Amino acid sequence: MQHPQAQRIRVSTLMAPFLVLLLGASPGVNAANDAGLYFKALVGPGWLNDGTITFDETDADASFDTGWGAGGELGWRFNNGFRVGGEILYRTNGIKGLDPAPLPGAVPGDFSSLALALNGAYEFPLFGSQRTFGYAGGGLVWIQEIDLDFTVADEERSFSSDGDLGYQLFLGAGYRLGERWRLTGEVRYFDAGTLTLAEEAACSGLIDARYRNTMAQLGVEFRF
Repeated sequence: MQHPQAQRIRVSTLMAPFLVLLLGASPGVNAANDAGLYFKALVGPGWLNDGTITFDETDADASFDTGWGAGGELGWRFNNGFRVGGEILYRTNGIKGLDPAPLPGAVPGDFSSLALALNGAYEFPLFGSQRTFGYAGGGLVWIQEIDLDFTVADEERSFSSDGDLGYQLFLGAGYRLGERWRLTGEVRYFDAGTLTLAEEAACSGLIDARYRNTMAQLGVEFRF
């Protein structure tokens, strides 16, 4: 199991470049006079926090591989720098190890989720330029489905849940390519708390697991 201190160091390292950009913000330049509808596509690597998985009251230390996430957001930008948007995002991480295995002979699979979110963010200019900007925001997340899979004796056993709520926070920076296109990069933290996942087939087992994910995402945004 990865020590919590290492997790904090990793997240802090990812956030550092964006904090530098935030400190470089110049409030004297109005770069938000572009109200209108937009669509943004996102993709990037993701890290799921190591932790404890409880299967029928038996605890196992779980570690996860670097995964990925992808999705999109459709929303509206206002002239005052604020924007709101509806988002769909898929996240997945392979299970690196379980100690002890929650099921005899279990081969680790993956831990994945599909979620919808309502986001709000504020944009601000950076370094006195009309082309560069930063943004910070967060959102309320509704998990359409989340599932954790194992393979036991060549048979997949899947545990899942749906309808759970969580939250996310993000900080990023971007560059205007022109009137309609923008490129962005951001760090995003998502926390759904501890979830109870039920076995899908036989409904004979329950798994409790904490779901916390950090992503570094690249985005391409188009203004309609």
